[in-house]
Amino acid sequence: MNIVKFKKLKNGMYEVELDDEKVILYDETILKFNLLTKKTLEKTELEKIKTFNEEIKCYKKSLKYLSLRLRSKNELEKYLKRFKFENKDIKKTIKRLTEEGYLNDKNFAIAYLNTQLALTNKGPLKIKEELLSHEISEDIIFEVLAKYDKNLEKEKIISIIDKSIKTNKSFPVYKLKEKIFLNLLNKGFSKDLVETIINSYDFLVDEEKEYKLLKKKAEKILKRLSKKYKSYELLKRLKTSLYNSGFQVELINRFIEEGDFNEKSF
Repeated sequence: MNIVKFKKLKNGMYEVELDDEKVILYDETILKFNLLTKKTLEKTELEKIKTFNEEIKCYKKSLKYLSLRLRSKNELEKYLKRFKFENKDIKKTIKRLTEEGYLNDKNFAIAYLNTQLALTNKGPLKIKEELLSHEISEDIIFEVLAKYDKNLEKEKIISIIDKSIKTNKSFPVYKLKEKIFLNLLNKGFSKDLVETIINSYDFLVDEEKEYKLLKKKAEKILKRLSKKYKSYELLKRLKTSLYNSGFQVELINRFIEEGDFNEKSF
């Protein structure tokens, strides 16, 4: 087939007009196959040109994606699959970018850790889990997470506990401790260290303050439950709700005794 003409496009692209079709090619493809000096192409040669051009397209797409921030190999692979690139082109691209230094899972892991430390309150276990989701090797993760030592983890835990105590004053002490404990575990901090630090705090129970919280909570519960339950069943459900909310049994009984909740009247 004959090459009719070339038309230079933006971003290093060419439109090549043949007898019965037009193809858009990268300048790398034009140069590799010396197309500017040719007048005709065999069908098999055109297929090779298209195949090579698709590899270049995959590579260019990757470079643009990597220009935004560091990526893991796994992240790039998933991204390229969204655009229906063939596996062989994806593998070649990842290999080339790795050799050129654009892709490096260790550098990605270091940058990822630094970002999480600076912008989040995630513990080392959560960060490890997220790095594993990027298919970063265990060896790299172990090496990189060495920066997140016990002292730093302890500082993070203490900071979270202090903030939680200040911002959750409406919780009874027992419930507050439980809430803080579960929150720290969910954030990926070591269970043993969390327990040790929480137990080092003196969560003093201000009984009168707790009782005021209980009364306020009880009023809301009664308003909701009294529409459906009466007498003994109402009392039983009230006690259960207050207990599950973290209030001490002694304070619950005190509220019952001081109110119109004498069980003998039911």
